[in-house]
Amino acid sequence: MKGACILDIDLNETGLKVTIQSSCHPQHISIDVMSVRAEEKIIEKVNEYITRQGRLDVFVNVADILRTGSTVDIPV
Repeated sequence: MKGACILDIDLNETGLKVTIQSSCHPQHISIDVMSVRAEEKIIEKVNEYITRQGRLDVFVNVADILRTGSTVDIPV
C-alpha cells in the first residue's frame, strides 16, 4: 500500500468519525475507542495493527484535553 495507514485511538468516538469523514483516504484509517491510559490495551491494539498492516512507520502519542480560545487566555 502506498502512503500512510493510520491507527487513531481516542475516547471521543464522534471525533474519530469526523477524522475519517475529513480524510481524503478514509480507507487508510483504523479507529478504536479507548483510553490511552490503558497501556496494556494500547500495546495489544498496536500489535494487532502491525500484524494486520505488516508495519508501523510512525507512533505518536498526543493525549491532551482540547481547550479552545485565544492562546493569551489559556493558562499553561
